[in-house]
Amino acid sequence: MKPASTGTGRFGNWLENMVDWNLSRSRYWGTPLPIWKNGVHNLEVCIGSVEELKQKGYLFNKQKFVEDYKNPATNLAFKITNFYDNHPDLHKRNTDYSKIFSTSLQHLYILVSIDIRFDIIKEYLSPLSEIADLDLHKPYVDDFILIEGDKILTIVPDLVDVWFDSGAMPYAQWHFPFENKEIFAQNFPADFIAEGVDQTRGWFYTLHALGVLLFDSVAYKTVVSNGLVLDKNGNKMSKRLGNVIDPFETINKYGADATRWYLITNASPWDSLKFDIEGIKEIQRKFFGTLYNTYQFFALYANVDGFAFKEKYIPVKERPEIDQWVLSCLNTLIKSVQQSLDEYEPTQAGRAIEEFVDAHLSNWYVRLCRRRFWKGEYEQDKICAYQTLYECLQTISQLIAPIAPFFADWLFNNLNAVSNKFKENSVHHTNFPKTNEETIDKALEERMQLAQDICSLALSIRKKVKIKVRQPLEQLLIPIDLKFFIPIKKVEELIKSEINVKTIKVVDPLQTEFKMKLEPKFELLGKKLGKRMKIVKKWADTMNLSNDKTYQTQISLLNNDNEVAKIYIKNEEPQMHLVWHNSNFLPNLQMKNMMILSK
Repeated sequence: MKPASTGTGRFGNWLENMVDWNLSRSRYWGTPLPIWKNGVHNLEVCIGSVEELKQKGYLFNKQKFVEDYKNPATNLAFKITNFYDNHPDLHKRNTDYSKIFSTSLQHLYILVSIDIRFDIIKEYLSPLSEIADLDLHKPYVDDFILIEGDKILTIVPDLVDVWFDSGAMPYAQWHFPFENKEIFAQNFPADFIAEGVDQTRGWFYTLHALGVLLFDSVAYKTVVSNGLVLDKNGNKMSKRLGNVIDPFETINKYGADATRWYLITNASPWDSLKFDIEGIKEIQRKFFGTLYNTYQFFALYANVDGFAFKEKYIPVKERPEIDQWVLSCLNTLIKSVQQSLDEYEPTQAGRAIEEFVDAHLSNWYVRLCRRRFWKGEYEQDKICAYQTLYECLQTISQLIAPIAPFFADWLFNNLNAVSNKFKENSVHHTNFPKTNEETIDKALEERMQLAQDICSLALSIRKKVKIKVRQPLEQLLIPIDLKFFIPIKKVEELIKSEINVKTIKVVDPLQTEFKMKLEPKFELLGKKLGKRMKIVKKWADTMNLSNDKTYQTQISLLNNDNEVAKIYIKNEEPQMHLVWHNSNFLPNLQMKNMMILSK
């Protein structure tokens, strides 16, 4: 069950304290208990199918019976009165049957008392087999009677709990066991069901109850317990409060795909979602906008060069490393998305796709490979770039199809209209992508991720110390575990190009001495400390800082919420600054987030 806490908690507690299920209910309308009785002769019959009911059942024309009873010409009143004169044990005399038969269900109980004189009422009965459309709900079935020999049986007054109807859904939808036995066997138990958490003691339970009763089997393998959609402030939506969002208006304005993607990726289905229109706008801009622009970039240059994927497929190992990297990430993504969907984690799947499109495909691969598309002759390097980006876009269209069906189909058909790689006319007719394990290179992914992290940190340091990227720097010092020396060396040229430095030097943080200065973050500490801020400032100025364990513990105490202090560390060389990027400066001296940026 998703979430697991609902299965072991709410649902588990319900099962542990479960009592007998009282199936019958006293209601006006609903599914009747299929039991007909004759209390006088202690007879009971349970009907198992519509066909059996038609064979044994009759429709009692109550309206005509009442009319004839009131009409002296029919002699019906005399026959009934005379019958009860001869059988005083069955009913009281002088009863106005016209009133009884025209109200409630009492006529059914009276009928059982005149079963000995079945001929009195047989002209008011019509075989159910002659009636085309039978409404099998109460109160209509109250006029259905059964004939067993010369005995009349009437249906019991109660109906079935509506949750029994819900629990019978797997069988009712296939008209099992009367039809579709093979189809039912293929679909039972269900792979998963989804409903609100309030169904824990309702539908979730009754499905299993009937499944165990009939087949000694669960009715479903997985259940996704949906949370609530709240307004952006976390309040329940209500017309009275005026915070209701019209879904049709939202879809018409922002599109079904953006709305669906927002609902899926914003929060797990079982968590309550704070619905904010601004979130859909952000999805449109950051995800669909980025993906659309990536496709437009590809289409622009592919049309100029006449690329239609007609060339022989170039093996991945023969392509440049950047192509190998993005295809490795793509196949890792396929595996991750497949696993997440198999585990009923659509939020994780959607977020993984978002990260790939934004961080890997658009802001790294396309940005670094721009020149390959618009420079040079139409030769192998350019063809590799086209084939790689095409494969990424085509696969993305298939991965997003379950969540964003319309955009996925648009993207797929635009690509396939030129390449004709698929015979299918829709992405929804194609098979879900499968992982090519041979394409995955974890070492390559890790060192490229290392390059991305280093570039991100270095650029953030440039921004903090207000040194623009176009200004070249002499050296980048990276205090980091020396095991990263070789991976960094392999992506050195890429890093130097991205952050505009001439050389990169990896140093052992344990062997490198720095003179350091601690500068409190006044805008945050000032609010908390007020006048005491002067004491903290004086303490920070007089601290004897070094990169030993004692100092790190002191910094950790000051900076334990990651927002308390900025840390600047100055080397003896002029204009060399070290900035702690976050509070992951742990006592074990693993300084993974340290950077030295030098002029």
